[in-house]
Amino acid sequence: MSETTSQLTQAHFANGKLSGEGPLKDGQHHGPWRFWHANRKPKAAGEYLNGQLEWWRENG
Repeated sequence: MSETTSQLTQAHFANGKLSGEGPLKDGQHHGPWRFWHANRKPKAAGEYLNGQLEWWRENG
């Protein structure tokens, strides 16, 4: 099975504002990700390892 990693993937709230961004690997979150509240203030950041998110809060 080949592994495919994208450069950067973005997730958005229903209103179109950015809610998170990070890479995907084989269609799943992989590596460093950052997340924001709807008001664009930082919510959390962390890294997906082996399908699990290891995270810490920022200003949340």
